[in-house]
Amino acid sequence: MCNLSLERMQINPMGFCISLLTAPLNSALALDQHGDITQMTVRTNIYKMNEIPNVGPAITKDFALLNIFNPSELIGKDPYKMYYELCQATGAKHDPCVIDVFISAVRFMEGEPSRKWWYYTPERKRKLSQKRSYR
Repeated sequence: MCNLSLERMQINPMGFCISLLTAPLNSALALDQHGDITQMTVRTNIYKMNEIPNVGPAITKDFALLNIFNPSELIGKDPYKMYYELCQATGAKHDPCVIDVFISAVRFMEGEPSRKWWYYTPERKRKLSQKRSYR
């Protein structure tokens, strides 16, 4: 749970609590799983979607279907929710690897190092299996 009293807080899929309005323009405040506040450097020098690692024309079109046109709009987004909304928008179930690409793009824009999309596959599989076990 996010227990900071800041103007606007969001919790990303890793459980980090992110403030985008109270941090400097190129950073965000985050709470890690231990409740410690850390500062992440967000990327403000990326202007085109294809400048984000793992994002090509197809994912750029997917982002457009989600009304995401600027890379900075990815900061604080939930990649799993984005995937669900993409499936709703297209009326089709997409390959779950799209989630991995969404995770990589969001995390990169939030300041994590560039990683291949498949780095996030085990995380996605764990998270989706946890969701299934609650049903």
